[in-house]
Amino acid sequence: MKNVIFAIVTCTVAFILCFGMNACKAKDSKTTDSETPPVVVATEENSRTSVDWEGTYTGVIPCADCEGIATTITLREDDTYTLEMEYLGKEGSAVTLEGLFQWNDAGSIVILNGVKKRSMPSTYKVGENKLIQLDMEGRAITGELAANYELDKKPSEDLVEEKENKEEKKEEH
Repeated sequence: MKNVIFAIVTCTVAFILCFGMNACKAKDSKTTDSETPPVVVATEENSRTSVDWEGTYTGVIPCADCEGIATTITLREDDTYTLEMEYLGKEGSAVTLEGLFQWNDAGSIVILNGVKKRSMPSTYKVGENKLIQLDMEGRAITGELAANYELDKKPSEDLVEEKENKEEKKEEH
């Protein structure tokens, strides 16, 4: 009789252990599945990713001792720039700089490398079809003249026409 009771107890314990192990395994797999976050591709929206920023921007920036600074900035897809500035009313004042630019961490501001050491603003906030010059510390310019620090993007048709005109002038000389 002892052997029969022992066999029943042993079978019951074995059954409980097997059933319990399977229940734990099922519970663990459910927990793992629910804890695994879905794969999400980060598509952070900023000027660098959401705005058609490549192109040429022009405008006349205010100047303390001249009529204004005619400014043209070309930003290229390979992170290079050309900056052309002419101090209006001052002969022989044209300046052309070329180099690399970089984006700030937020992807909303471009920094023209090599410009700041010339004591000129080097940071521009990128907007839809415009660049906004920032002050020497990289902050937005405020006040009545703030709108005068915006450079407007030239339509690509204007650039093609301008390039053709330059080539014609070169051929004439």
